[in-house]
Amino acid sequence: MRRWPGIRGLPRGVLGTAPGAAGPFRRLVWMGMALLAVHGALAIRLVQIQVVDHENLLAMAERQQLRRYSVPHHRGNIHDRHGEPLVLSYRGWDLCVRVDTPPDPVVPTRGGRAAILARALGRSAVAVQAGMAKHARDGAIWWQVASNLEHPGIVDLARRHPGWMSLSPAVVRKQPRFPLANELLGRYGKPASPGDPARSMTGLERCLDALLSGEDARLEDVRDGRGRGLALDRESRVIRSGRRGTDVWLTLDSEVQELAEHVLDEIMREHAPVPGAGAVVLEATTGEVLALASRPTAAGPRDWPFRGKGGLDSLPWMLPITYRAAPGSTFKPFTVGEALSGASPVRLEDRVDCGHPVGTYGSLRVGGRFVKNYKERRHGSVTVEEALYRSYNVGMARLAEAMGPERMVGLLERLGFRRDGGGFSLELPGLWQCLGRCAGATSLPAQWQPRITHISWSFGQEMQLSLLDLAAAYTALATDGRLRPPRLVKCVADANGNAPAAGAIEPLAERVVFPPAVAARLRAVLARVVEGEEGTLHRLQRDRPELFGGWRMAAKTGTATEENPAIKAALEQPRWRGHSANVLSLVVMGPIGAEPARYVVALLAPHPRARDLRYISAGQVLGPYGVQILRFLLDRDVHRPAVRDGRMASLAQSGP
Repeated sequence: MRRWPGIRGLPRGVLGTAPGAAGPFRRLVWMGMALLAVHGALAIRLVQIQVVDHENLLAMAERQQLRRYSVPHHRGNIHDRHGEPLVLSYRGWDLCVRVDTPPDPVVPTRGGRAAILARALGRSAVAVQAGMAKHARDGAIWWQVASNLEHPGIVDLARRHPGWMSLSPAVVRKQPRFPLANELLGRYGKPASPGDPARSMTGLERCLDALLSGEDARLEDVRDGRGRGLALDRESRVIRSGRRGTDVWLTLDSEVQELAEHVLDEIMREHAPVPGAGAVVLEATTGEVLALASRPTAAGPRDWPFRGKGGLDSLPWMLPITYRAAPGSTFKPFTVGEALSGASPVRLEDRVDCGHPVGTYGSLRVGGRFVKNYKERRHGSVTVEEALYRSYNVGMARLAEAMGPERMVGLLERLGFRRDGGGFSLELPGLWQCLGRCAGATSLPAQWQPRITHISWSFGQEMQLSLLDLAAAYTALATDGRLRPPRLVKCVADANGNAPAAGAIEPLAERVVFPPAVAARLRAVLARVVEGEEGTLHRLQRDRPELFGGWRMAAKTGTATEENPAIKAALEQPRWRGHSANVLSLVVMGPIGAEPARYVVALLAPHPRARDLRYISAGQVLGPYGVQILRFLLDRDVHRPAVRDGRMASLAQSGP
């Protein structure tokens, strides 16, 4: 038998003894193929891990890692002036569920998860399952099915199903007396994006956010592959302690606010003003806002006839702050007050021409325009006092013509009416932006005609003011001639709710408008609006003396033509065709006597009227309601003084 020659240096038979025999070489080939197969399997597995199962494995790895998360702070509460809570914070939860099909056999099917959630949340299982399917089609893994939950059993439910349910702490804001002052207090929610909190907060929630918001706490914990080890189950290490938000006490009085909103509801039912009605109640000696109400509201009835028609939805909801209109005759006392002041003042006993047969209308003609009295009447020569309380336009125009435009501009500046449309807007910067956009362009026109415009200003035309600015101006007439800018924040407590934070919100400075003697004389004249035979509220006092309850009050009514294009468009709807709108305003002060008046009540309602009804009086529409609010305040001071608890009394004494 032939043998293969051996390799030098190796004994024979090491590489095989015969051709075709299974020697070491073939075994090496098989070993190489086996190694190649093993490496191929490893490569396939790596591809499966890195590509196919990457998302699931990454999520599992993240659940096993050290995780840091935030616990929301306790947002500060909002109280009224007596300490009654208006907005409170509670601890709640945001609930998220998995909408995909995880490989964990413990997780039930999508239908089973939907049934569990439906029972816990009180929803329809079909709707929950449809929501999960929709988010799954969109490629989402988790779906926030509910937010701001206070359900006590939701925590136990999340503990029983950690693989597909997740809870995160949240802040729940509640208004115990909803819908009281709802439009003013506003809404709080999570920011739509970190840099744009404006979309989720409105009203005072947004305007006072710097005070109300605290600082989130930062924690960390470790989770296993099934998501266990949450802060709900074990203690977490605190990285940063949170800070409680600051509590705020407003100047609002819940009783007065409730009465003001009730009065506006009655005005809406009786007169259907367009776009709504507003009320402001101020404490004249301090400028504190006791009530700030608006109707209709976003939370109110959806069947308001003007809603959604003619662009009225674009008008602001918080009407006393953001809606601007001509004040009409309610501005006339300031014209007379300016005439009584200055280097060469006039006297109330001086006589002024209030219309003789000149031109077509028997009134004053200025620059091609006719200044007409109410009902186009001619009254001849009367005293300045009579021209004011009887509300003669021509008499006011004569006074403004004698004073000149410079003095009228100076008066408007002292009253705080600016050409940029800002007004006072309380002591909170940007409040009207938080409550809605401004309907009026400016408070004063950017360009005005020297011979004509200041004449129109004298009886409240060619200017646009908010009801809040008008009420604030009347604090100068109600007291000693010093205008008190309106205040809405009474005091701010520290994190422990004890001492107020000094200087948190600085009130605006007072303005000297008239000398005290002039303000006292004007109050006496405005009392004749109620008591005089030709006063605009005399008929109300004569026919319904029980409304006044024996109190002496001063008042002024005003009527101006509505120039808002959205309102004009709404009145062109078939139901209101043939109607127009006048802005009716009323300001009532009281009590009138030797001492300055304590309260100022202002109402505003653009009133639709048929075009064949030429005249309508603000005293008819708004008079009973304004007197009702003022009498409630005066009776309460006598029979039931405001009572505060000890903590609120200490805050009020040391507050700003």
